[in-house]
Amino acid sequence: MEISIQQDYRLSFTLEAPCFAELHLTARSESDWCRTNGESALLQLTLNGIYNQDIVLFYGNRPLVYPRGLGWLEPGSYELKLSWHPASSPEVRRAFIEEAESNGSRRTIRWPRFTVICPSSMAETCRTPMKAALPTRPS
Repeated sequence: MEISIQQDYRLSFTLEAPCFAELHLTARSESDWCRTNGESALLQLTLNGIYNQDIVLFYGNRPLVYPRGLGWLEPGSYELKLSWHPASSPEVRRAFIEEAESNGSRRTIRWPRFTVICPSSMAETCRTPMKAALPTRPS
């Protein structure tokens, strides 16, 4: 899935139990640290429309897992959005979300391109903590 100044990426999910959520995002961009003004892409992550964090994609065109803690989330519906950040290197125009990695030592709820996990210490309260509305591809 491509992310650019014209295209965001959205994912809706529902928590059925409180959980510390962690996002494992595998992504790449058309950046290169050896190219002046093309060093990295910057994505902004919001959760339910509220700023959560920025993610610097620094590994160029090779996919890399970027694990990010989303924080403690109470039961309810959530929308996660990744947007292109204007502070990206000026010659980098696109980033790509790839398949997510899962962590076998933790309870994992898997979607294409994303993994949101609950630590194993929460396994009893996170048996089925999330149901996701899978993202649709733009036409």
